[in-house]
Formats: sequence, C-alpha cells, structure tokens
Amino acid sequence: MLTMRPCGRSVHIFPAKVLFCLFAVLFSVSVVVLLFDASPLKNPTFEIENDLRIQLENSRNFQQKINLANLTTSSIKYSHNGMINSYVESVNDINNRIKILEEKILNLEVKSGLMQDRKMVPNQLMEIQQNPSVECPFPKFDGYVYCEVKLKWMREMWKSDKCYEDWGVDGSECSIYKFLSEVEQWCPPINLEHQTNVVYPDTPFELAVVKDNLTGLYEILGDNFRYKWMKMRIQRMEKQWLEAGQIFASKYKTKWRKKKILLHMGLLSDESGWKIGENAFKGGPLGELVQWADLMTSLYVIGHDITITVSTADLRSTFDEYIIDASVNCPLKATPFDVVYIDIRGMQMLRKVASKKFHLLQCRLRSVDSFGTEPEFNNPHYAARKQLTSQWGKWNLEPKQFNTMFPHTPDNTFLGFVIEQHGNMTAENLQKQNIALVYGKVDKFWKDKFTYIEALHSSSLEIHGTVDASNPPVQIPSFVINHGVLPGDELQALLRKTKVFVGMGFPYEGPAPLEAIANGAVFLNPTFSPATKQSEAAAKFYKGKPTFRRPNSQHPYAEIFIGPPHVRMVDIDDLEGVKSVVEDILNSPDVGPYMPHEFTWLGMIERLAHQVEMQDFCRKKKEVWPPLSAMQVIESDQSETCRDSCQSRGLVCEPTYFHKLNAEEAFKQLSIKCDIFLTPHQADEDSAYPAHRDGMCYLQSNSKLFSCAGRQTNARRLCPCRDYLKGQVALCNECLLP
Repeated sequence: MLTMRPCGRSVHIFPAKVLFCLFAVLFSVSVVVLLFDASPLKNPTFEIENDLRIQLENSRNFQQKINLANLTTSSIKYSHNGMINSYVESVNDINNRIKILEEKILNLEVKSGLMQDRKMVPNQLMEIQQNPSVECPFPKFDGYVYCEVKLKWMREMWKSDKCYEDWGVDGSECSIYKFLSEVEQWCPPINLEHQTNVVYPDTPFELAVVKDNLTGLYEILGDNFRYKWMKMRIQRMEKQWLEAGQIFASKYKTKWRKKKILLHMGLLSDESGWKIGENAFKGGPLGELVQWADLMTSLYVIGHDITITVSTADLRSTFDEYIIDASVNCPLKATPFDVVYIDIRGMQMLRKVASKKFHLLQCRLRSVDSFGTEPEFNNPHYAARKQLTSQWGKWNLEPKQFNTMFPHTPDNTFLGFVIEQHGNMTAENLQKQNIALVYGKVDKFWKDKFTYIEALHSSSLEIHGTVDASNPPVQIPSFVINHGVLPGDELQALLRKTKVFVGMGFPYEGPAPLEAIANGAVFLNPTFSPATKQSEAAAKFYKGKPTFRRPNSQHPYAEIFIGPPHVRMVDIDDLEGVKSVVEDILNSPDVGPYMPHEFTWLGMIERLAHQVEMQDFCRKKKEVWPPLSAMQVIESDQSETCRDSCQSRGLVCEPTYFHKLNAEEAFKQLSIKCDIFLTPHQADEDSAYPAHRDGMCYLQSNSKLFSCAGRQTNARRLCPCRDYLKGQVALCNECLLP
C-alpha cells in the first residue's frame, strides 16, 4: 500500500526512491481524478460542463508537472519493481484522459446548442479559417465534429510523441492540419489548390506485368494438403485464366502499380479447428475456397507479388519487426505489404499478434467476408448501443474494406468469384437430358424434403445427387441416383447434361447455382414466404451475421440479377405449383448457358485490378474513386434506404460520395430548406444521415456510419448514386481506367 510518509522523512534517499515517491504522488492524484470522473453523464448542463473544464484544467496542470520534472524514459536510470513501465503507463493515461475530457466537453456543447453561436477554436485558428490570403486556409468542418478539438489538442501536444515530428508536424497550423486531414481522418481534406505531397511523397514503383503462366503460383501453393482443392480448381481453369489475362493486357493501357499483397486465410489455420481444406473432398463448404482460389489467381495473373499465410506464427514473423517499436499515436511509416486480404478469423489472429497496435495495420486490410458487414454492425460503439450482437462484427474498418461474395450491399466491396465453364457451349451442343441435380451435398440438407423431391420425380425428371457417402445417407429417397462428392471436372460434365438444378432452401447464396446456370441448367430457387419454416430458418441463420439483410429466397442474386428463364422461383410447400413450373421447363426449348460478365475470368480480373489500384483506405491518394463526376444525388422517400432509392432508378448507391454530401453546402445546392443544421453524435448517432425532415437538416458525425442500407429514421436521405456497367455492378462508365 502506498504511503506518503517515507517521502517526507528523509532528504538522503536513493534516486530510485525519489522517482518512486514522485510517481506515487502523481499517480495518486491521477487515480483520484479518474475516479471522480467515473460516473456517467446524464444532464448536459452548464454545471456539468464547468465541472469537466475544471477536471480538464487539473489534468493539464498535472501534465505540466510531469513535463517540468523532465522525467522521460531515456533519463530514468533505475528500474524499481516495474516503476518505469508504471510511470510510462501513467503518462499515457493522463494524455488519453485529456483527449476524453475535451471530447466530452465538445459533446455537451453540441447537445446544448452552444455550437450554433460559439466555436471551440482559438482566435488564431478562426483568423486562419477566415483569411483567404493565408498560405493554408482551412475548409469548413461540416461533418467533422472532432476536427476543432483535435486541432487544439495537437497545437499543445504535438511534442508529446516524436512520431508527430516524423510525420512532418513542426507546430505550424499547416503542418498540424495536414497531419489531421491527410495522415489521420479527423478533419476534411485541405482545399485542393493548397494540397501538397509533403506527407506522402511520390515514390518510385514497379509496374505490374501480366503473367503468361501460373508456375510461380503453383510453387507458392506447393504440396500443402490444405491448399489441394484450390490448386486443383486453379489447374482446371489455367487456360481460361491466362487467356483472360492477355485480353486484359491488350484492353487497358494503364500502368498498373505492382503491389506486395498478403493473403492470410485464417479459415485454413489449425487454430480455427474448422478443417475446411481437409473436408473439401468430403462434402464440406466450398464457397470460401472458391473465392480465395479465384482471388489469388486474379492477383497473380495481373502481376502482383503475392504471399500466402495461414497461421498466427506466420503473422507474427511478418509484422513483429514493424510494430514492436512503433508508436500507437501515428501511422506506420513502412509495412511489409501494400494490401492484406484476410478473413474474419484471420483478423482475430492478427489482432492477437498486434494487440493495442492493431489499428496501425487496419487501413491495409481487405476482409474477405462472404455475407458482408453492414456499417451498423461494424462500428463498435453504435453496435453496442443498439445491442447488435454478432461475433463477426465490431471491427471498425471502413465498410468498403469488407469484400463480399455477391453484391449484397453497396456499403461493402463486391469481390466475387469466377463461375467455372468449359468450352464454347450453346443450347444446341449441350444435349440436355431430363435430369434434375439436387443442390445439397450433405445428407441432413435433405431432411423433410421427401415430398418436394418426389414431386419433381413424378414430373418425369430423373433425380441425381452428389451427397457425401462416406457414411450411408439416410435422408435421400431411394429413387435418387447419388454420385457421391464429385471432382470438379466430373461435376462439370454432369451439369452439362442437367436440365434442372434443384434448390432445397439451403445452403444460402452459394456459388453452385451460378455454375449450373452457366452450364445451361434452370435453377429452381425456393422462395421464403413470411411465417414459414423456410423464412424462420433463414432468419435464424442470418441472425448471427453482421447484417440486417434477410433473403427472400435461397439465392437473392440469381433472383434479382438473372431471373427467368434461367431462374424459376418456387414455393416448395406448393407441390402443384412446383410441378407446373417443371412442366413448363420440360415443354420449353433449352435455355442455354448464361454467365454474367462479372463472374467471368476477365470480369473478375478487371474488377480486382481497378480495386487494388484505386481503393485507398490509408488516404495516400487525393483523388476520389469512383470519380465524383459519376455521382448523381437523389433524395429518398421517407424511411427509404439509399440502396433502394438508387436501385429503383437503375443506379447503385456509392458510399464513397457521402463525404461530399455531408456538408451544409450540399443541402443548399439541392435547394433543401434548412432552418437548423444538427450533427448528432454518440448516443444520437444514426446511420441514416445526412438527411432532412421538417426543416431540420442532419449531418453525419461518424464516417464509419455512412450507410447505403441504413434506414433508422423517417427522414428523407441524401443519396449518392452512380451508374454501373451492365454485368459489372462494381464498376461504372467513368470508373474505368484507360
């Protein structure tokens, strides 16, 4: 237990004890003040604000005493019972405390309306904002509610960590603002005519050269069994990949930057315990393996330098030397990779390795996330406040950093995959037979589906299955011809003969229906009517996912983007309706193969090349992509999402543009009458802003909550839309590089 007595009893004290006594006094004061501030704020009144200001002043005085003592880690020569570590932690605590108090005061000012008439900006800063002749005029801070607080803090504290100076901060207003806007994201970008490359200077780069063989990729994969299924898929489609690469090279004249890219597949690690690689040949899930195989092949063919890892040990050996001595306050000056594709399990592993410095690596990450993560589930504070529970959410990335299998929501990036197809197939040369292949490789998927399957069988269809037979199936009807789990080439041969590909309601949103459609089969897509077993099962499955999305069918993409005649919707409980649909299929000409361009080899290479080249979550680039010239602004109807509002007009919502609309000037340009502008934050934050209602105009305070899919209010939203290429929703006419 700490006592003050030893400090006052003797003048002749060993230096370590002197330091210990000073630390004890300062730490005790800090603890008392921190405990005093432990109670939550309830009534944002002037009395509470004044109380916070007193605490802030006390904390600053405490900080000054530390500085006057000149007690830095380099000057401490003795370590007594962990005293140095405790001292450093105390210094960090008081610095963090000052930041928190400043933000709390700002929150109270906003809530009490004081921000309408009074800015928390020193006079000198106000003069710089208003004087156009000054070298570095600041833009308006619309939507950046913490910018002013951070400017004030940085002016006083830029010497508290040498890393600020390393990033070019010299105490001047310009250097501070450039750091807060170009390196960090607390402030809006500086006026374009005054932008410089001081923070991120141009550096030489190597050009990516399209590969004419896959030898190097096969060497990277080696003979590791967990990669075997993916390697077999790549080998099976090698010709198509290389042909697509050559078409891509001749089509685009852009000098693509060659980037160092890490692909970390946590799902294949021993730590995950999932054994997905091993179970791929036993009826296990293949969707993720399909996407990872196509991702690594696309990147390799484009000409990027790729590395593949799966374990925590791999991550530690890769990143330790870059983060161990790095400051938590500033971005890393150098990292081993430009881009890191990683799954959610992999991010859990990386966070374990990086610990409190995980945020230093975040802007490099591209999360391979099959079902997607919507902004409300991504932001930790918002998700906790709204009780949005998901073990996969709360990563606090930019929503566009999540890469999905299908274009579920425009808030995320559509990564996709390739639909396997061989030869120049037409309806005439496929020679279809009256075969129905059931989509379900696991015996339990067939449970309670006998009457549905029997109805298909009674409609003159020969029923086939590809169910894992390592254990004798018990749910499959006796009239089903089961082939077991087929190798890829044999499955493709069977699909070429199949006339109907039968969905049973599960699994959801997999790649198999598109492969069947690409081979000329008609997909029976079960609908999920409200209050049915199918809809209840879907709701239960998606409940744990970081999304509000609830599908209306087994495969929403096939329903919305493809449709008849390749996709026919069925209610599996309406057996007469099912028979009617099958009869219509059998009496109609074969539909022939169909494959959307975005799921072709060339389509994926084009999409990925633009994303890797142009997406920038570390804010090194100054241009916006997709370019602002493609933006079309629409006011939504009340309670309508921007996703739906744009889609109803044949457009797609583009969240990259929200920053442009999140300003008072945007409302004026749209002739929207605003009696007052509000910027709700913390407890009042909402994913539906910017929006307006009854003369009140709302700006977004948290950029991570910009959301195309958000619909939490009944206000009318300002929606940033853009066009998209037919068969390539991720790209627009003006998105393409020459």
